[in-house]
Amino acid sequence: IAFSRELNSKKTIEEAVLLFSRYIGSLLEVDGVSLLLSDGDIKIAEVFQQCDKYVVRDEISYLHPLLEAARQDSDHILVWNAADDPEGRALFDDFIPQDARFAAAYPLMEGGVDEAGMYIIFNSYPMMIAPDLLEEVGFLASHLGIDVQNLRYSEMLQELADTDGLTGLFNHRYFQQRLDQEIHRCSRYDRPLSLIMFDIDHFKRLNDTYGHPAGDAVLRELSALVSLSLRKIDVPARYGGEEFVLILPETEKDGAVILAERLRETVEKNAFNIGNGSRVDVTVSIGVS
Repeated sequence: IAFSRELNSKKTIEEAVLLFSRYIGSLLEVDGVSLLLSDGDIKIAEVFQQCDKYVVRDEISYLHPLLEAARQDSDHILVWNAADDPEGRALFDDFIPQDARFAAAYPLMEGGVDEAGMYIIFNSYPMMIAPDLLEEVGFLASHLGIDVQNLRYSEMLQELADTDGLTGLFNHRYFQQRLDQEIHRCSRYDRPLSLIMFDIDHFKRLNDTYGHPAGDAVLRELSALVSLSLRKIDVPARYGGEEFVLILPETEKDGAVILAERLRETVEKNAFNIGNGSRVDVTVSIGVS
């Protein structure tokens, strides 16, 4: 009851995973817990691993050997014990520390690993876990599985609210919110922050000549080119119309100028597909702060 009550108060998957790890670690008296989550129709699986008092979130292929092995196992349960099988830890290597001597993976929900994913426990010495404890943990895991699905829906709705429908980049509202956050962060910690703003040259002429669907095609392709040039921490947004903006944390002005020039050249050299086998040349004008 206490677990369910606390779980319902969590607003992010990371918070829910941290709570689950704390409960499971205490119940089973193991060193740690990792989670490998899926959504029922996975192409990418997400990994959540606890590091002290926070959780690291990463992605792996849904064809990872641990997932494949769990799919092939009739009980969907995989256990490695160094005392019995010193060489058998390979499946777990991505999810457990080097000094682990025991690891086990169990599905979060009864439908198997593709239904919601799995939780992986590990310990520094070989151990056996009592069946009644596993049953209790399974009950908590099923609660987590349901909660994660709900939190995923919330994330998807938030992403839709923050995303420009045409280009897939962040929208103007999210840009303003994020810029305020980044300015506050870089001021507080005395870190560099750069901003790039650019627009498409003579975009009205392009729309008038080829039609608005052609202009939309150019906006989409340009957005894809920009996204490929950025780091994960960079924030690309559609500022409005044919105007775009990039927030570049941890970037000095010289580095931003180099990126801006690279983007300008990339766009200039690209022939943009506007449909019916036609392509057009496009240029952009860029400013850096």
